[in-house]
Amino acid sequence: MFSKVNFAIEDISIKNDAVCFTDVPLNMMDGHVKNYGKFAIGFKKEFVKNSGGNPVLYFVDHTTINGLRGIISSNLKTILKFTVSNYKILKEDGSEYNSNELKDNLMQFLSHCKEIGDLGPPSDGSERVDAYFVEREWRIVRYNRHKDLEMLTTIDEQHYLKTTVDDIRTIIVPNKDIARMVIEYLQESGTKNIPIIIEYDELKYL
Repeated sequence: MFSKVNFAIEDISIKNDAVCFTDVPLNMMDGHVKNYGKFAIGFKKEFVKNSGGNPVLYFVDHTTINGLRGIISSNLKTILKFTVSNYKILKEDGSEYNSNELKDNLMQFLSHCKEIGDLGPPSDGSERVDAYFVEREWRIVRYNRHKDLEMLTTIDEQHYLKTTVDDIRTIIVPNKDIARMVIEYLQESGTKNIPIIIEYDELKYL
């Protein structure tokens, strides 16, 4: 299911739809499950890539500190302001550069950007710890081309990325009882190639 992702730098902000994944190694999942639980579906990476997936582009803060920390996001902010200020000019002068295409491309790019926050102290000087970077997040951002390629299904105005069991490499479950239920469900539904089913506590041995 596509959910909302946000990106903002000062007065520039966007909202878009994306499906989010983690690329955390299976034997390093303890921190991740504290927030997301012990049930997970591991998709084949070629499926994610072929669906337009890409690793998130992490930034160290969105505010420049001492002239260097956060400088990449500062550079991006300058580019964004230039693009926004010239958007109307591109639209009105009949340029070969399609202004709507530029806007869409910019939105898709920003939908892959995320503040990292956990390399060194947070920008607000507090003792909080931001663990976004260790999630090793990937995103499939929704494009019009997904619809053109019939890769989407829509139920009650909610968009879903079409998948099959063949797109799944691993299913992680909390215990043996749920593992048995998942296997029985897949068998009863006629699944020929059942993905690898792993109990969460077994991940430490991988």
